[in-house]
Amino acid sequence: MPIQRFIGNANFQDMACHVYALSGDHTNIANIHSRYSALGDYLIGRTALPAADATVPNGLTVVTSGAIRNAVADDHIQVATLGLLCTEFGLALQPGSGIRLWGHFEENQMLPEHMYVTYTNGNIYDTLPNSPVRRNVNNNGINPPAYDEGNFLDPGVIFSVEVAALAAGTMVPVNSADVNWANGFNP
Repeated sequence: MPIQRFIGNANFQDMACHVYALSGDHTNIANIHSRYSALGDYLIGRTALPAADATVPNGLTVVTSGAIRNAVADDHIQVATLGLLCTEFGLALQPGSGIRLWGHFEENQMLPEHMYVTYTNGNIYDTLPNSPVRRNVNNNGINPPAYDEGNFLDPGVIFSVEVAALAAGTMVPVNSADVNWANGFNP
């Protein structure tokens, strides 16, 4: 299958990749981005964490200061960070589900540079701001479709976690009929 773009509706056009991967909620883009950014600020130490480990830091809704400290200390920080994102955005980790949330992390990044999802139907999905959601046949998570066709990511810079289910908004394109998809990278 060549890379395809979602033409079912334009609700996803304004989403950053992390907004689509974590929620797909076109009515709540600013809030989702704000929480994602707040977590990043705590991870890199730009914003000081509250002293109490059980405290949910300002700007977040679920993740605690202790969980952030534990992630920063984890030898597998990228996977730990993806776990924090799942916790914050209500995605339950479930090894063996075959449903994956992916992050492309370059050196010294605390949050993914790019996020995307793979589903049990064998496809990989992502988007970029001002672009439609795109899909392709999954190639072990190394081929997010917003990248040029055939330009695979180095497996050493991508990490993933398996989740029980993707967010309802993320699933809209995933569950959409083939008639709502058009061939071609660009709209």
